Amino acid sequence: MKHNANSPGLISRSAFVQLLAALFVLLFSALVLSGLALLAGRLFFGEWLSNISFQGELSPEQLAYLKFAQALQHISFFVIPPLLVAWLMTGRVFRYFGMHVFPGSTALMLVSILALALLPLTGDLGVMNSGLKLPEWLSGLESWMQSKEDEAANLTAWLIESGNTRSLLVNICILALLPAVGEELLYRGVLQQIFEKLFRSAHLSVLVTAILFSASHLQFYGFLPRFLLGLVYGYLFYWSRSIWLPALAHFVNNLVPVILARAFGWETLNSKVRDLAGGEGYTWIIPLLLSVVLMYAVRDIFRNPGYSER
Repeated sequence: MKHNANSPGLISRSAFVQLLAALFVLLFSALVLSGLALLAGRLFFGEWLSNISFQGELSPEQLAYLKFAQALQHISFFVIPPLLVAWLMTGRVFRYFGMHVFPGSTALMLVSILALALLPLTGDLGVMNSGLKLPEWLSGLESWMQSKEDEAANLTAWLIESGNTRSLLVNICILALLPAVGEELLYRGVLQQIFEKLFRSAHLSVLVTAILFSASHLQFYGFLPRFLLGLVYGYLFYWSRSIWLPALAHFVNNLVPVILARAFGWETLNSKVRDLAGGEGYTWIIPLLLSVVLMYAVRDIFRNPGYSER
């Protein structure tokens, strides 16, 4: 979307000033809001998040608190701070994120299929990434990385287990919808737009944002698949100038494992993914070709002279 350089707000300032202001708002508001979220958890559940061990089993009360904290922390870090930055930028939040532009049913359908086609590719990349080994002199770093990976795996396993329909709907909200919307508002909606102005290069802004997006998850053995997804989401935002398409692709990518975990169980699902990704042959070629074709098709929609930003 196009912004008027003479409009009030941070959008009229230099990219460097925008970046500094955005980082300050993001960090300050995230710290304050996440602190309030933890206090709310203490008030409602009578327990601090740090008291929960990431080993062993959780009681139903601890699991409920963990889901409550996960939802509030996503809102505190990824939803409210980007909205504040957008308001400071132009005063028109929906327009800043391109939410006023509906991409159309064809684009939505193509992006949904694209998100599904990417799943086998990210699975293969994940298996390849997990096999990477650091040199012996970095064994301490590798042990720390593995501990963070195990902690994240345990957290996901606890959160994603669904006992009934209500639990499944809660999981869809906190594991699929909130991360998809919040992370896209932050990374594509705020950072990528500022980087594009700072670097004066759309492609470099997509690349840097994808690196930050993947690295910030602190799951180093999943860096490559998240980096690929970051590139895809970045170009969807760059072409459409709207947050709708990357948020939809992100949501579908998150939704499928939540649904499949309900059907097969999280451990069984992980085992099936590892077996498929580690199998012989070139099963990744068809998903790759389909993904490339779909990316070009989506790009062409927004290059069509008949499409215009309103």
